[in-house]
Amino acid sequence: CRAALEAGAHGAFLSGAGPTILAICSGATGGDVFTQSQEERQENSVANAMRRAVDSLSTKHEQWKGGKFYICSPCYQGCHVIVADPPMSDSMATFGTLDGNL
Repeated sequence: CRAALEAGAHGAFLSGAGPTILAICSGATGGDVFTQSQEERQENSVANAMRRAVDSLSTKHEQWKGGKFYICSPCYQGCHVIVADPPMSDSMATFGTLDGNL
């Protein structure tokens, strides 16, 4: 998390027991991320700093190396389930999304 913060992320946290770390970025100048130029964006430098931090770990932490980094943009819809496998709905309970039942 420290590497992400030092690279310009507004915040970072470890999810549960790991190994997921989330860093929140908005761009070097702030404002709407959808209208920023690529030069203003900071998510790539934050992801690279996080990768360098993981790569610098000692050999006793090899299991954490080689992870994947995903850069996602916010969505105005908020958090929602896209697909569930196996389906969460049955005759007793129905779980829905904006696209229908799961």
